[in-house]
Amino acid sequence: MEMVNATIAIVRVVQKEVFSQVLSVLHNHADFSSPVTNLSVDQLKKHPSLQELQRLSPNLVDGILRVGGRLQHSQLPTTAKHPILLPSKRPVTDLLILDCHVREGHMGVSYILNSLNNNFCILKGKLL
Repeated sequence: MEMVNATIAIVRVVQKEVFSQVLSVLHNHADFSSPVTNLSVDQLKKHPSLQELQRLSPNLVDGILRVGGRLQHSQLPTTAKHPILLPSKRPVTDLLILDCHVREGHMGVSYILNSLNNNFCILKGKLL
């Protein structure tokens, strides 16, 4: 449980650094009565720097930026329905990839990215 809490804390810091504009837009339009806050297409169009995330329908779940989409009504766990958004080419992302690579027995790129996609969505990853 400590590893999960530490990972979430690190992800919050990285997302605040990289996705600060997205997070501020989501917080400004937040409906705090529900655990998920979606960003509409119109809101994304108003902010040109956010358009790269438009196809991912980002939403805020417990303060973490996650991928939205049509799986929200499925029976899958939240981490599978809404993987955590991570930027590419960041030390934290590289460490998560390396950790998964070692943990999974030095498997290939496709296997590692598929394994990571169970919990994380790495922007500009090959399997997106």
